[in-house]
Amino acid sequence: MKKVIFAVALSISLNVFAEQSTIDNITLAANNMQVENLTELAAHTSGYDQAFAHYKLGAAYLVQQNFAKLTQHLTLSADILNQQLKHNPKDVESMILLAQVLGLHSGFAPEKAKEFGPKTYELLNKAGQLAPKNPRLKLVHGIIKYHTPAAYGGNKQVAVAMFNQAINNYPDDVHSGYHWGYDEAYIWHGLAKVEQGDTKGALLDFNQAVEINPNSNWAKGLIAQNEQNISSL
Repeated sequence: MKKVIFAVALSISLNVFAEQSTIDNITLAANNMQVENLTELAAHTSGYDQAFAHYKLGAAYLVQQNFAKLTQHLTLSADILNQQLKHNPKDVESMILLAQVLGLHSGFAPEKAKEFGPKTYELLNKAGQLAPKNPRLKLVHGIIKYHTPAAYGGNKQVAVAMFNQAINNYPDDVHSGYHWGYDEAYIWHGLAKVEQGDTKGALLDFNQAVEINPNSNWAKGLIAQNEQNISSL
């Protein structure tokens, strides 16, 4: 009996690490804007991993301002995540990623905000009830709070507090199998400091993001930009 239990536990552990490996490959390709690699990963994965790859493809096309491709991949990601939730209504990770996908879609297509806004907050609230300490929940909720106008529930101070909570909770998430966004929490925290005029504090955050993820070209670009701003003072 003990052997059976050990075998099952080992199987679950291996599945988690295999899943995390895919998440890491998707994140690496996204960091380097490798659209071809991301497309390949999206074609050869399924479920949450595939939705994550399509989300990252959408973000890559946003940088390129290719809004047709952006819409295509965000729609594909949302469709997959909705299917995940249909089969498992308590799938917290799919709720959080879907909220991020809908939030991003609303950001570049304001006409979608009326449709996606309530759904986004519904997903975040439900995920918060099920897994209040999930760091991706705090990160995504913070990003949405940061970008939403105050008249519609946005609050930058609350967003910064959420980024802090995410940063504090990420170390306990390393073996979750869904570990992504740790460096992004520091980046968003740093961006908030830039807006407050605290460039030196922001640089500490951006450097911490690079320490967590040496492949973060976003953080490296922000470091170069803000070091230049300090030197020009």
